[in-house]
Amino acid sequence: MDERWRKCLGHVPTRGVKMKKKVQVRSPINIALCKYWGKKDEENVLPYTDSISLTLDSFYTDVIIERKEYGNLEFYLNEVLLEGNKKEQILEYMRYIEPDIENMPIRIFSKNTGPTAAGLASSSSAFSALSLALLTFFEKTYSFDELVELSRLGSGSSCRSLLDGFVRWTRKGLVEKLANPPKDLSVIVVMLSKKQKRISSRDAMKIGVETSPYYDEYVMKNQLISDEMAHALKTFDFEKVGLLMEESTALMHKVMDTSSPRVMYPTKDSYLVMNLVKDLRRKGVTSYATMDAGPNVKIFTYENHVEGLMEALKSEGFSSLEVLKPGGKARVISSE
Repeated sequence: MDERWRKCLGHVPTRGVKMKKKVQVRSPINIALCKYWGKKDEENVLPYTDSISLTLDSFYTDVIIERKEYGNLEFYLNEVLLEGNKKEQILEYMRYIEPDIENMPIRIFSKNTGPTAAGLASSSSAFSALSLALLTFFEKTYSFDELVELSRLGSGSSCRSLLDGFVRWTRKGLVEKLANPPKDLSVIVVMLSKKQKRISSRDAMKIGVETSPYYDEYVMKNQLISDEMAHALKTFDFEKVGLLMEESTALMHKVMDTSSPRVMYPTKDSYLVMNLVKDLRRKGVTSYATMDAGPNVKIFTYENHVEGLMEALKSEGFSSLEVLKPGGKARVISSE
């Protein structure tokens, strides 16, 4: 993989490496409507099924890379200098772009506006931002498909943050935009925990693929959901899309529940929120809920239902709420 990227990204010896003075890139999180859970190709990070997502506006990652006068690489995550194993993990990824990057006089700041590693897709925004920032800083020439490939090597779902709107990441590794979301679409995030999860999504996926007796059925059913959802998004059939999203969520968590060891991200409160959404929907409130690798719940609804949903959630004791709108895509904020 290193040699292929050195070739396609035009690697040159460190002494002749081109570097900008400073770049800033911003990338939003994306929330999966049709889930990604498991890799059929670990090295190239290719999923077993297509997945479909939507970027959101208020939770994003900013990456700033700047030259120093002298010294070696410094990497700050949420204002904390990375050292030891954590630094080595990010270095392993960044060497795809510059193999000698740790010896270069540069400083990198990566900051998430939402919780990190709490099931709110922080890795999707982080690696899409970092990949675009590094390519821009080192003045690399690349195609969109090469950017997709590089981004997903850091985190598979990150490649879906490279486009706005409803985006599909296919089993072949390609990323495509399916449709624009309606302007009055809103997403309520019910924050049940900001703590870092005990087991990473990457490890939990691997456990599911290797041990869940339900995994083959998940692959078959989730691919059908992706195909149906892609069609329903063309005219934005909200009922169809929402019910398919909830079905995909249930399938993914059934894999976790049947894995060995068992992986349980949802809490009692997670299920209370999910059931509350279903109860309100039966009363005419257009709303559909999903969870990912964490306890926090995301509720898709229309703007005119947000106030009523917020009141209902608060009356049940859920007060940590964020209202988000569809977001943009990973983009360069400044480059000098």
